[in-house]
Amino acid sequence: MPSINACASLGFAAFPLETALEQIVALGFKEVELTHLGAYCLHLPTETPDPQDIVDMVNRFGLRTRAMNISTSRMVDGAIKRVVLSDRTQTKSIVAYATWYLKLAQQLGAQCVSFPIGPRVLDPGLWKQEADASARVFREIVAVGADLGVKVNLEVPHLFQLMDTIDHTMYLFDRINHTNLGATVDCSHWGIIGYDLGRLFSLLGDRLGNIHLRDSRGADTLDFKQELELTPGDGQVDFVTFGHTLDSIGYQGNVTLELEHRHGRLADCIHEFQRGLAYLATCGWAVPNVVR
Repeated sequence: MPSINACASLGFAAFPLETALEQIVALGFKEVELTHLGAYCLHLPTETPDPQDIVDMVNRFGLRTRAMNISTSRMVDGAIKRVVLSDRTQTKSIVAYATWYLKLAQQLGAQCVSFPIGPRVLDPGLWKQEADASARVFREIVAVGADLGVKVNLEVPHLFQLMDTIDHTMYLFDRINHTNLGATVDCSHWGIIGYDLGRLFSLLGDRLGNIHLRDSRGADTLDFKQELELTPGDGQVDFVTFGHTLDSIGYQGNVTLELEHRHGRLADCIHEFQRGLAYLATCGWAVPNVVR
């Protein structure tokens, strides 16, 4: 079974990055996946006067930044501004926004940055139109990453994104058509969508370089009512099968524990991490030695 080597700062979304890093170290991790989701996990704001301050903070805790997960949505005047890559009026600003994070990733030594490509579209005809337009812009972002030596990932399949099925995922990979495009797979989406995991891994091949572990519950009812933010053991994800399938392809890439807690007391967050790690250990996953 693969080892869980990194922890996402998303698990401490309600707290400053420094607090998140402190707790990640206390949980026994030596590697981190830094998260900035624009609306509620604000760990890497573009308003940072000097990005080197972020690099210095991570280094101070002795952590290696393995990956980054960045949303293109952001808070503007108290409201969420959603970026749609198919809207050509937003192309220049979104490429500039992504470039800021890719340069930060280069400074941090991160191997990859995951960005979204666009919201889920249920109409087949409209889907292709959105996918083609979004892929053209996403390719520009991927090319920037290539120049900087940072892989750009799509999280696939994703219940709420254009790449909501294996076929949609591979269509987008074909349209983007760049060797610097990689894949992040989150088992919580697999738990709900129920796609063929072996087929996905086979099609992705060496593009698969990042794994997110968390639990989920619900069916793909197209109503966005699923629970995608559960602690391992609280949902329906088969972590044993997921791990064995990774073993079957000889996966050696990054594995991030990506719990998601937006609110609550710090002690509650810590408890959820400890509970989740304990459950994953019973499923055969290699977990870090807790130093708390």
